[in-house]
Order: sequence, then C-alpha cells, then structure tokens
Amino acid sequence: MANKEPIQTSDAPAAIGPYSQAIKTAPLFSYLARYHSILNSWNWLVLESKNKLNKYLKT
Repeated sequence: MANKEPIQTSDAPAAIGPYSQAIKTAPLFSYLARYHSILNSWNWLVLESKNKLNKYLKT
C-alpha cells in the first residue's frame, strides 16, 4: 500500500482542536521526558560513585 495514512471512519474520527495538538506534540514530549530521566539517572549514578569512592578512600 502506497498510502500509509490510517483510514478515517465514523468510529475513529480525525482528532479535533487541542486534542490534535496534543497528539502531535506527545512524541516530542515523551522523548524529552525520557532524555530528562536518563540525565537524572546518570547524575545520580555519578554522585553515588563519588560518594562510595570517597568513603573507600577515607577508610
């Protein structure tokens, strides 16, 4: 099939108004949220490692 667009039926009407906007921006938002959580995890891992290293060096 050349046309990849989903066929609109009365059961699945086209998104209207703010919902349409939300649907368009959702993938970007989830990508940014995932990126943010990866950054936070990375920061937490680095801080944990530093703390453990400092404790180890002090003993």
